[in-house]
Amino acid sequence: MKKILLSLLLLLAGLTAQAQTTLVATLIDTEGNVEGTFYGADALKDAHTSASHGYTIVLSPGQFNAGFTFNKLITIRGAGMTDVPEKSIHSTVLNGIPTFSFSPSLQEYSTTSYRLKLEGVCIRERINFANNCGLKDAQFLKCCISDMSYFSANIGWTNVSFVDCYILGHINIPNNSSVSFYNSVIKLISSKTQSSTVFMMNCVAKLNGGDGWTPGIVQGQLCNSFLLNGMLDYYPPASVDCQNCYSTNSDMFVNQTGQSNTALSVGINTIFANFDGTNWTDTYDFYKLTTGAAGTLLGGDGKQMGIYGGLVPFSPLTSAPQVTKFEAPESTTNGILPVSIKVEMPQ
Repeated sequence: MKKILLSLLLLLAGLTAQAQTTLVATLIDTEGNVEGTFYGADALKDAHTSASHGYTIVLSPGQFNAGFTFNKLITIRGAGMTDVPEKSIHSTVLNGIPTFSFSPSLQEYSTTSYRLKLEGVCIRERINFANNCGLKDAQFLKCCISDMSYFSANIGWTNVSFVDCYILGHINIPNNSSVSFYNSVIKLISSKTQSSTVFMMNCVAKLNGGDGWTPGIVQGQLCNSFLLNGMLDYYPPASVDCQNCYSTNSDMFVNQTGQSNTALSVGINTIFANFDGTNWTDTYDFYKLTTGAAGTLLGGDGKQMGIYGGLVPFSPLTSAPQVTKFEAPESTTNGILPVSIKVEMPQ
């Protein structure tokens, strides 16, 4: 934490010098030292160019160009996946189509703990994965991602996790993968072959498949989740272990032998305070349950179903201190530029 705060203070020093610049990317090395501060819409690209494996890039709120190839195993930490007005949190948006290209033969990939980690960012367009792009121990934390289905990866993902994420498009998991989702919203998910394993806990999701090309989730475990499939959607076969899941479709659990799953006879808009199952958005409180549903639709742990249940309920707030106030005049007074800065831990 001391290193993070030191880095943040150095970032603020850069902000003071560039009072009229709102887009800032700070590059931090593996020891927590600031290696550089970059400004403007291309700040993320400039910081990535200067980064090495294991480095961290901290982004301010705002919109950054991200339509380039990321080939370094780094952490990218934004201010938030969505706006939270009452917390003075404004989102960090990555524009364009980012392409991730990591060769599993990278020496650092197998000999160190370096990995890809994204936190507190919103990717408005799809993510591309270059051919043979393997992901190992990658983490997506508190991210909003529009689509992850456009890839040509022939190498599976190992221990990839999504925590407190909104995936508002289709995610199609590659062959021979192991992927976990916790307290996340997934508009449509499938795995490419029977070789992939999916774990899902306290999620709101639809399961895709059955069209001959995307066979859907055929292996894994789904717990304490809402599976909002319609009559024409794909249903999980017996090899998927559903535990304490709810669906508004009575056919969802036709192949399940357990008695812990429930097919609800009510509409989706009766379960969620705002969500009707049709319009999926990145509004941070959109998928909260109604008061009645939160008290009666419980998982195997006795807590409410969906993303706001479980041991660590969903929160869009990042784990790092954030600049919640930055004010500076357009010109100096008697050679002095008064700057007002407020830094807070998200709560």
